[in-house]
Amino acid sequence: MGGVPVGTAPTSTSKALPAVRAGGLTKRFGRTWALRDVSFEVRTGACVLVLGPNGAGKSTLLGIAATLLRPTAGSLEVFGRSTVRETRAVRAETGLVSHEPMLYPHLTVRENLLLFAELCAAEAPSERVAEVLETFALQEYAREPVARLSHGTVQRAALARAFLARPRLLLLDEPVAGLDEAGRALLRDALLQAHAARVTVIVTAHEWEALAGLPDRVAVLAGGELRGWAERPAWTESDLRDFYHQSLLTPQATGGDR
Repeated sequence: MGGVPVGTAPTSTSKALPAVRAGGLTKRFGRTWALRDVSFEVRTGACVLVLGPNGAGKSTLLGIAATLLRPTAGSLEVFGRSTVRETRAVRAETGLVSHEPMLYPHLTVRENLLLFAELCAAEAPSERVAEVLETFALQEYAREPVARLSHGTVQRAALARAFLARPRLLLLDEPVAGLDEAGRALLRDALLQAHAARVTVIVTAHEWEALAGLPDRVAVLAGGELRGWAERPAWTESDLRDFYHQSLLTPQATGGDR
């Protein structure tokens, strides 16, 4: 496989502020280490696919980046802002899809999106809500309470919420889960548009085949450690599979765009 060897990172003379920078990031829940001394940098506009087995620390990493969790040690910055000390500023730049849809079940899809648009002070909220409803083919469900929707449709609504405020950073935790083929195609199109707009994306996935060709960087977590980091223009399914298994055999790495 081409690209950068496991455990190394591309170098650059650019001094541009990274979109995301983790330094010695560590998180412990009781006696369980979810992340251990993870360090990496991500340039603005990159799309990073984070792979790893269950319990690898993927959701914890995104939770810290989204300011939902505080690290035990180390730091994580989003566009130069600490996720601990500058929580509000980080949240204003970030769109998140987690395992919970973060939607009010008794409100309609449109009501949920309008509420979120108001909370994030979106410009022309009604027009923007109409745009994301179209992006994720939710027009026919706009007046339906979220509680009545299928899991896949709720996932589309959660994606619409994450994209609504035009965030500079998208954090997507298993966004493919529950989506049918049409939903996956809509997600791919939305991510391609985000890439064209230089939105930085960090996405986790077990079903990485659905995301092949989209990421330009791949990270592998295992046991809370960063075990692999590599960059290349387009990753095929076989590239992803080979890099993933190769990374699991390596010691902890340091990754990023330096």
